[in-house]
Amino acid sequence: MEDIAEAIFLFAIFILPLQIFTIVSQPDIYLAGQANQFNNAAIYLSDILVILSAVLFLPFQKKINTGNRMHLGLLCILGALIAFHSSVAIEWVVFKIATLFLLYILIKNGIAKKSRISGVFMISMALQAAASIGQFVSQDSLGLSLLGEPNLASSGIAKIDMGEDKIIRSYGTMPHPNILAGFMVVAIILNMKFKKRLPLIALCIVGLTLTFSRSGIGALILVGFIYAIFNIKKISSSKRMMTILIGICVIPVVVALPYLKTHFLSTTEIEARLSQLQPAVEMILDNPMGVGFANFTNYVQDYSDDKISPWEYQPVHNVYLLATAELGIIGISVILFILFNVLLSGKSKRIKYSILALAVIGLVDHYMYTTTQGQILAVLLLSMQVASRQSHDVLGGIQK
Repeated sequence: MEDIAEAIFLFAIFILPLQIFTIVSQPDIYLAGQANQFNNAAIYLSDILVILSAVLFLPFQKKINTGNRMHLGLLCILGALIAFHSSVAIEWVVFKIATLFLLYILIKNGIAKKSRISGVFMISMALQAAASIGQFVSQDSLGLSLLGEPNLASSGIAKIDMGEDKIIRSYGTMPHPNILAGFMVVAIILNMKFKKRLPLIALCIVGLTLTFSRSGIGALILVGFIYAIFNIKKISSSKRMMTILIGICVIPVVVALPYLKTHFLSTTEIEARLSQLQPAVEMILDNPMGVGFANFTNYVQDYSDDKISPWEYQPVHNVYLLATAELGIIGISVILFILFNVLLSGKSKRIKYSILALAVIGLVDHYMYTTTQGQILAVLLLSMQVASRQSHDVLGGIQK
């Protein structure tokens, strides 16, 4: 039964990039004539599989490891703040909190080895990279709509300017190229240790480049630079590490060179995101205890002098400001404490640098806080790093 539970859990990780979900509740709130997509309550197939794996795995454990009291206390506080005056159905909020908590408990109790988790995630993202290449070459969807692939022929699709033409950025099966890029970055860092996975890493680097995500590419290069500084001796004696780091720097430049001037140096998107900062800061100052989970978009018009267009109703692209605005000073304090505590005390360097990359991306994006896929990835990484601190490998049940 435990083997079945592990297989189901790993399959949940494998399909994480797929948008297979159903909307169970949508508030009757309309912004500028359109429904607010950030207030939708959706259940993903990955959610169901995590719960199913817990049902098949936890009852067979002699003792369930729930972590220390401090961790439990902080998680309870954070869960209460999320549930407090949320704009979405409380039943769904409780369901999401329970799912993420079960994910944490499963990792703590060794549902699967971390090498298997990272390997399955690598295979999944390599397939996403292959889809990205196909989308870029064809400049169209690949017919994977059942797996969540967006319609790349529709309006509102992210593109870059190439002279008078517009080039579609690769989505894979994810909601936005930037989200795909963040997942690619995590897959690359998590698997740098494994020599046999080097071809898959190279494929993911190409796929990452075709998203033309400045946040993803920038985070990977920055984290790679930080890693090189603190591990210069190890890198100089490892041909594999040298190959990966050179690939990280060279492949994006070679592939993206024709588009550098038109997209990477463009300030249009940067200016749009900077314009979101002032409403967020004012919202925080007026509501130091927060406006409630998923409520940012419901209040943002109150802090803007101009009429906001439908497509501008988005959370501020800074996860720390967003969490502060919605969960208040207490909420962001808990989140930052957990983040720094895990980063400073975990033993796995690969997981630590993966979390660091996601934290850097959080300065200019919000999907690790607002989307189910991002939430699961963030909790997965944090839980794996917490488990790595123990005297034995809880993720595999093997003594170090």
